[in-house]
Amino acid sequence: MAYEPMFELLRTRGYDWQTCNDMNAVTQRTRPDGTPTPPFGKIDWLFARGLRCSDAAVIPAVDRAGVAVSDHEVLVVSIAHR
Repeated sequence: MAYEPMFELLRTRGYDWQTCNDMNAVTQRTRPDGTPTPPFGKIDWLFARGLRCSDAAVIPAVDRAGVAVSDHEVLVVSIAHR
């Protein structure tokens, strides 16, 4: 985030992301073809303004056999009106 000016711009516009995201989880993963390779980063984000976010989580994007279906994990969050 220190290198991404978008976060400061969104903050000045009243958007929140800390409660909308699991700040400790990366959102990349390796696909069955072996790409991308680690180290992985946090490249997907949810932003909200005027809403209350809670229970943010990152769910592995795998099928029932555990095979990756994407190189991005799934983001989930509970959202309510303030």
